[in-house]
Amino acid sequence: MTTNNLDATPPIDVNFLADFSDDPAEVRELVGMYLEQTEERIANLGKAVAAGAAPDVMRLSHTCAGSSGMYGMTVIAPLFRELEQNAKAGDLSQATALHDRICNEFSRIKAFWQAYQQSSR
Repeated sequence: MTTNNLDATPPIDVNFLADFSDDPAEVRELVGMYLEQTEERIANLGKAVAAGAAPDVMRLSHTCAGSSGMYGMTVIAPLFRELEQNAKAGDLSQATALHDRICNEFSRIKAFWQAYQQSSR
């Protein structure tokens, strides 16, 4: 998948969120918690990548992949899974590049969510 394809794919499956709960306030709260927790985990993931700590990279990537999938974050979840699998194999050679892609995608998620909330008011 090329970067252009990633950029064209909405970072959040809003239909999935709508199926998750029909209460917009609950969805806002849940996505807000996801964003807050994931931002902290991505920062810790960056530290683990820089330290070459494969077990920590694997654990954090696994946690983020699961929560991202659970909240319909369709593009970032596979990036976390790829990083998790690489770390599980003890291969962090692409970890910095994957972490950069994750950071970029997370920025897209935040921007998309903000725009989506403004458009649904």
